[in-house]
Parts: sequence; C-alpha cells; structure tokens
Amino acid sequence: MDKDLLWLSLERHTHLQRPYLALYRKLLAGKYKDYLNRAAEAIKQWNDPHFAIDPDDMVQETLLYGTSFDEYLLYRFYEKSRAQRSAYLTDAIRNRICHRANSNKYQRLLLDKYQSYCYFRDAYQRQCICLSGDRPEEAAHFLQRYGEGILKPVSNCAGRGVRLVTPTDNLDLQPGESYILEQRIPQDSRMARFHPQSVNTLRANTILRHGQFRLLNAFVRTGRGDAVVDNGGQGGLFASVDPRTGIIVTDSFDEHGHRYATHPESGIPYRGTAIPEWEPLLALAERLARQIPQLAYVSWDFALTPQGWVMVEGNKGQFIAQQVTQEKGLRKEFEEALA
Repeated sequence: MDKDLLWLSLERHTHLQRPYLALYRKLLAGKYKDYLNRAAEAIKQWNDPHFAIDPDDMVQETLLYGTSFDEYLLYRFYEKSRAQRSAYLTDAIRNRICHRANSNKYQRLLLDKYQSYCYFRDAYQRQCICLSGDRPEEAAHFLQRYGEGILKPVSNCAGRGVRLVTPTDNLDLQPGESYILEQRIPQDSRMARFHPQSVNTLRANTILRHGQFRLLNAFVRTGRGDAVVDNGGQGGLFASVDPRTGIIVTDSFDEHGHRYATHPESGIPYRGTAIPEWEPLLALAERLARQIPQLAYVSWDFALTPQGWVMVEGNKGQFIAQQVTQEKGLRKEFEEALA
C-alpha cells in the first residue's frame, strides 16, 4: 500500500492505530528506537523552553499520520490536540491530494529543472544550461559569455548547494553529478531593499480547476546574511501576502519558528508592505498555470527584475510557510480548492 494511503487509512480508521503501533514496535523495535533518537535530537535543536516535548508523541504522529518532525515542531503540535492537528495540511496529505489532481508526467517535468526551463523558457527571461561535472568546459564557456551565474546541484533542494559563481572561481564540479547553471537574475530595487545580497522571491500557489484559475495563497521570501538564496532552509524569512491585494499581512518567520516584525538586517517592516507590480504578477501566474493545465496545483516562484516579473521555478509546494505565518491549518481550504 502507498504510504500516503496508509496514513489516510489510519487517520480515518482510528481502531487500526493501536494495533499498528504495537506491531511496529514489536517487529521494528530498532527502527522505532532510531526514530525516538532522531526526534529527541530535533527537539534539542528546536529548544522551546516553555514546553517539554515528548519524542514518543512526535514519532507516533509520524507513523500514524506521516507528519514530519519539522512539521510537528513548526506547527507546534506539542501544544495541540489531535483534532487541532488534523486541521493542518501536512506533506503526506498534500501529496495524496496532488497525486489525484495532478498528472504524474507533468509533475516530473517540474521536478526536472532543466526540462521545466525549456517548457517555460519565455517566462524565465534568462539563459540556462544543464551541465555534467564531467564536462567543466561547458560552465567555463557560459561564464565567459555572461560574466557570472547561479550554479545549482540538480540532486539538492531547499537552496542547498546553490552559489554565485564567476569565471575565476573553482567550480569544484563533481564527476557524475548534474548541475543547472543560469544567468543571475537582476533584482528590482523595490524587492532588493529587504536583503540586497539575495534574490527575494514571491511564492504563488495556484489552482486551475474546471477551467477556473485561482491564486490560493502567496508568501514573500527574503534572504539573510551572506546568502544568495532566500530559502527558509538556508536561513531565509517568509511572510504571507494577501492574494487579492499583494500586501504583506503577517510578520515573517524562519524555519526555527522565530518571528520578525522587520527584517533583522535592513529593518524593512513586513506587515503592510506592498509587493510591487501585483497585477502583472497575477497575470503571469495565470498564464503559466494555463500553459500546463495537466497540473491543478502548482507553487510558482517569481522574482521581480527592472523589466518585470520572471519565473524562477515551479514546485510541488509545501504548505509550511503559509500555515506557520498565518498560525492556522489550511487543510480544509486546500481540499475544497481541489475537490
């Protein structure tokens, strides 16, 4: 049985939960203990002094409902009842819904960043190549032509391994590994003011169902420190944006649950700040969603350049940032949008 279907079955049929856990503990005692150790380590790093977090509850939430440790901590499940937890859209539930609503073929197209670039080339507005660590000369030619670029390991996600490179850098490409190398996005000053070192992006979660387009949710991401990316996994901050007006409506958060009313370095406030060129962004999001109607749900990343909005990439799209910033679960809204 697919693991997402297993978790869904356990969620609906509570009488199966106790025997499932008992069987797991008996047959896979070593793995259960490993889960407990990993949960305890995650709790130690989370370090919430106001709550004594039970690693066993954390592990049971994972085994019964597919909730990741990150989700458990960021959604503060340790202070919520099971009924309150069920209001949250976890990755396990989102994957199950998207498996039904989205074409697997076109979902794979989004996961292949170079194929995605080829499919949506006009929206990227920059050059991009896919290269192998066995052929470093391709990267050298690209950088000689464009001066600098953003190098991304294909096998990584959440901004890991992404770096700005120039013709004089040692790229340290690994044989057998694949990379995406693209022109650096020139950022509009109105978005750069949050954090000039990174390209600060807008994540737009779109729904295309029965021919009707909807921007379900949106949030802005801003980098920190010396990072050239704004991903939460690399220390970036995220804040929710009103999908109707383009105005930021929450404080920002990081992936350790810390809240920031203003950017800690630039001092720019989050709440009340308007994302520029909002109507053109909505038009671009709808155009792209209609370009790939086989996917009912897509999370698009956009960046604002002096010439307008461009596509950074398309994703399956977690719902962690939205639910953390809005401090509520969005499962019902997501299920109804894709019904």
